[in-house]
Amino acid sequence: MKRTSSPLPEDYIKREFETYRKAFAAGNEWGLADALTLCKEYPSVPLPSWALDVLRERHADAYHGAYKRSAKWKKQYQQDMIDFDRAETVRECVEHGTPWKVVYENASKMLEGIVSSGKPDAIEKSYKRFKRRMKKNPFRYYIPRSIRQRDTGRRWTKEHSEWFMKTFPEGRYK
Repeated sequence: MKRTSSPLPEDYIKREFETYRKAFAAGNEWGLADALTLCKEYPSVPLPSWALDVLRERHADAYHGAYKRSAKWKKQYQQDMIDFDRAETVRECVEHGTPWKVVYENASKMLEGIVSSGKPDAIEKSYKRFKRRMKKNPFRYYIPRSIRQRDTGRRWTKEHSEWFMKTFPEGRYK
């Protein structure tokens, strides 16, 4: 990467782009989106070659054929974020002393009325799937900068839910 006249330190830019690359390589599209956003916010920061290569490949694919990658990714990301929220709720229950024999039932009650709701057995499956995938590939659950910057420290905010529903309006993931 060339030296920039950016107000951001060079090592910060390098670390951020590496995080974005890892997230994208893990199958999380937000990595690419955040690389583009950083370059837009700081025009003197050049787009990394991996991101440019992806964009050129996608442009060719969109121009020459059916582009199904984004549809597949959106469906996967929707389920990943539901699993993430369910796992965080289970973690909170455990941290507050909920016995394991009722943790999934309590988590199910806590999630009623939001996108991540589900019966106790669905919560358990999500939790176990999240734990397994998190060990193998933590960047799969990367949260985009635009959401992290608005995060208030609570696990699933009203803003998260509104963003999720606007981004994924299908509504069949309840």
